[in-house]
Amino acid sequence: MSHPSNTILSQTAQRILHNMDYYLLDDHDYNDDNNNDNSDNDHDPINLITPPRFRQRKTKQIHHDNHDQHFSSPSSRDDSYSLLDTSMDDDPNSSNQKKTSPGLSTAKLICNQKWEGYLAILLASLVNFASISDIAFDNVSKLSEIDAVFGVVSFLLCFLVLLFDRVKYLQHKIDFKNLYDGKLEGYLLLFFTLWWIVGVGVMTRAGGIAYRVLNTYGSAWFALGQSILTLDHWSKDKDIISIQELTGLSQTLKYWYVLLIVSLVEMGSAVDVLVAVTKNEQDYNSTGKVEYAVAVGAVSVPISLMAIMIHYQLVCSKVKPGETTEICVALALCVWWIVAVSLLTADKAIGSTLQGSCGDGAELLGNNLYLSLWIGLYSAVKICLKWKAQRAMGAMGDVIKSRGLELEDDTEEEQLPVSVAVCESDS
Repeated sequence: MSHPSNTILSQTAQRILHNMDYYLLDDHDYNDDNNNDNSDNDHDPINLITPPRFRQRKTKQIHHDNHDQHFSSPSSRDDSYSLLDTSMDDDPNSSNQKKTSPGLSTAKLICNQKWEGYLAILLASLVNFASISDIAFDNVSKLSEIDAVFGVVSFLLCFLVLLFDRVKYLQHKIDFKNLYDGKLEGYLLLFFTLWWIVGVGVMTRAGGIAYRVLNTYGSAWFALGQSILTLDHWSKDKDIISIQELTGLSQTLKYWYVLLIVSLVEMGSAVDVLVAVTKNEQDYNSTGKVEYAVAVGAVSVPISLMAIMIHYQLVCSKVKPGETTEICVALALCVWWIVAVSLLTADKAIGSTLQGSCGDGAELLGNNLYLSLWIGLYSAVKICLKWKAQRAMGAMGDVIKSRGLELEDDTEEEQLPVSVAVCESDS
């Protein structure tokens, strides 16, 4: 039986022969750091005569951090790792060994940042289609029966977009968000917006199918709103334009836009009701409130459009936001919309209800007048409330501009004697 000391000497000799090729390397850069890292291994008789940089580390992260500070060449870093990880590479069953299949990309799956918008459109389309499918079509026109196509088409397209975005295999085959440099996604979102504008117009027309079940009404408007917001998200990511940039010129501009859109909806709905009333000869047409409802939107639309154009200095460049003219017009519109709400939402009036009703033998058709009247009044009030903030911003801008001009004049006066002196020296 061999003595234990002989075994230790033989192991030491094998280690020295194995590392003979690396003794010529300079070890003075590593000794200081390794003294702290290998304090637990100093009692090993083999490590007593083995250079410190060949000693086994207990934690691979410590080895990585220390050598990143000292190694200056990739080749020396690779050599040190090969020496320390030899036992790991030799074991094919090691759990720490990295295994990668050839031909399979290890790139991280990058999902579409607009997936929430697509999911919201998908759910709204599903609710819209389901609510229309549940309606009994006994007393519904043939045109209303095809209203479900809006929800079906929108649901299928959003489902395909989410499927190709969330399934890794399909995304590697077709990355929809990057097709044609992302332009295809923009065209799809523009299609969704136009598609639901038509869908809302068809479903929420006077006496339309949306008033049979309010889930149809709400889901149609919600799908349109989400389509616009998702399109705005895409446009902002592509650095084209966004709603915030479009309406951020003043504190009141966004509410002028809201008032313009609501006025168009109110006027269009009133015209639709007027056509239906004239065609069916409804009794409540004799009150004259239908024509007045058309006039409410007809007056508000051009005023709102003019205010928006003034903000962009397309017309009346001398008039600026925040001046007395804006608050006078806004107060007049407030009075205009208050009178409209009080008259058109009264009992048995054209906009008294959302779904419509029957009373005294006269049927009130469901329409968008009720909501559009109240939102129009809200927009006019918000313009008045935001006018003071816009006036303060305008005054601050004028002060900054005047100070900037004063600074420019001062610098010109300081540079003038220098230029005169240069001219005299040249002469």
